[in-house]
Amino acid sequence: MKRSPESIDQLTATISALLDAPRMLANLERRVADLTDAVRSMENRLPSLLVSAEHAAKVWGSSPASVRRWAAEGVIPVVRLGRSLRVDLSKVRGIDRDDIARLAREARSR
Repeated sequence: MKRSPESIDQLTATISALLDAPRMLANLERRVADLTDAVRSMENRLPSLLVSAEHAAKVWGSSPASVRRWAAEGVIPVVRLGRSLRVDLSKVRGIDRDDIARLAREARSR
């Protein structure tokens, strides 16, 4: 079977791209790692967002007592200023479905 010059060129280009894929993937992985490091560096330079337990409760739609309990259990990051409790909202990530399911299981097991 005789191939046309165009199909040979296409096949050559495809093979060349496949052979170059590992190098390109390694470059992308390095870029992702660099960007991840840059984002973490920026996050570390951001000032903390310290708020009262009452304010955190309003943000999360919960009660101040729950916020204080989570702080005592080590669930959320807090800073104590004298007798005052401050919640570091900049260190708290959002809750997702898996977290809700886990919390529901824990609540049912108590």
